[in-house]
Amino acid sequence: SILVQFLLAFVFKMFLSVLLFVCIFPSFANSKSAVNISNSPPLLLLISFDGFRYDYPDIYTLKTFHSLLDRGIRAKWINNSFVTTTFPNHFTIATGLFEETHGVVSNDMYDPVLNLSTTLVRMNDTKWWSQNSYTQPIWVTNELQNNTSAGEVKRKSGVIGWPSTGIPINGYAAFKNELYDESRKFETVIDQIIEWFKDPNDPINFGAIYYFQPDRTGHIYGPNSSQMNITLQDCDRLLAYLLDKIDKDLYLNESLNVILTSDHGMTEVDEKHVLNLDDYIDQNLYSVYGGISQVNIFLTPDANIDEIYKKLSNNLNYEVYKKDSIPKEYHYKNNVRIGDIMIVGKPGYTIVSSNTNVNWTFHHGDHGYSNIEPTMHPIFYAWGPAFKKSLNSEPFRNVDIYPLMCYVLNIPIRPTNGSIDNVKHLLKNYKSSSFLQQLILPANQAIPIVIIVLISVTIAIVYSIVSCGHAKKTVIIQKYVPIHYQLLGNNDDKKYTNNLVISDDDEG
Repeated sequence: SILVQFLLAFVFKMFLSVLLFVCIFPSFANSKSAVNISNSPPLLLLISFDGFRYDYPDIYTLKTFHSLLDRGIRAKWINNSFVTTTFPNHFTIATGLFEETHGVVSNDMYDPVLNLSTTLVRMNDTKWWSQNSYTQPIWVTNELQNNTSAGEVKRKSGVIGWPSTGIPINGYAAFKNELYDESRKFETVIDQIIEWFKDPNDPINFGAIYYFQPDRTGHIYGPNSSQMNITLQDCDRLLAYLLDKIDKDLYLNESLNVILTSDHGMTEVDEKHVLNLDDYIDQNLYSVYGGISQVNIFLTPDANIDEIYKKLSNNLNYEVYKKDSIPKEYHYKNNVRIGDIMIVGKPGYTIVSSNTNVNWTFHHGDHGYSNIEPTMHPIFYAWGPAFKKSLNSEPFRNVDIYPLMCYVLNIPIRPTNGSIDNVKHLLKNYKSSSFLQQLILPANQAIPIVIIVLISVTIAIVYSIVSCGHAKKTVIIQKYVPIHYQLLGNNDDKKYTNNLVISDDDEG
């Protein structure tokens, strides 16, 4: 009947109108998180203890670290990113991007587009951290959510010592910065970040701090040394100092969320296991950048890459790859800063060359090896009002920490290589950011939405009346197939881009 046709047409047009509304006004769907709709932004402190292997708390009986499980969460370990070194993984934690995407591919690297090289101690220029214009660390993401047009600047970030601290990244730096100072006692770093959270005039709501131990001790003495025990007991003491500061402050005790993690682990090194590149390549035909566990080799135009690759591949204790054959699970080939040939040793095996910027000095411990190796895996703990308590979590990736921090801070989650789905089980009251949930808005935002919906309904009614007499149409509804994306810093033609490029691999 005409009435039935009218009702069916009306329902269908209503669906189209609402769908159109969602497409035209996506900002409403992303403007609020379901976690916290108060005017005071949530608090989050991110801490890194450099080179803190996942099993140190158990091997060395670190009582304060063990006590964190009563407060919140301990992951078995973190699947960190390749290459497992300090600057690349700290930047991955801060941005949620793989190293090939954000462009910090090593502590020591060369950029053929810039025709410049840098080392860990010289990487203090924005060009090394802003290769991809999409790159945005969490302290910037937090502050960009301020409604500056309304004069509201409630979200402020403070960073002390974290790799890239104080360096503008794509034009932005944190509100408060203090550069890395190895001579500074970590207690004073803790005191400063706590003071920033409690500042009566300009309090921060996000903070990040970095401590260079136990990495230093691991390099010099090895991860299984008596000196490592002394260093880790001191790390345990420093953690107790932080907890005491938080527990004695009612505001922080009730409001502060904390994530404690690291960039990589550490493994024993044997000084007899050394590969000297000069034995395989004419010194005039290559340059090499990286560490003693992993290197990027750039060949001159006169070099025969096939011949060199064949020679190097005879070493069974080293993974040797041409750039285009690096395993996709490493997420480490789509960048001009990665060499023509990449070599990574098995744990404990090292690489030396007369052409490197790195001064080879034997250490009893090192990292930089495959991120699949258990000894490369770092710690992860989290506690505070946003997190569950007494949860032993299965491992997840360090690129997932960025979306986790966005959720805890109650800000929209930017598309990155990480996923909130991989870490939502850590959250006490996780709610997906679906459209219907996001419609719970303050009155000043709800009123215009109601008006728009009423207009949509009116359009649907009029359109249904006009079209109800038309012939029947078959509506084909296609099944939605999710597509995984990988953010790349470079296209194959070596031009920088911030496009989302479809990846044929999954979340791994």
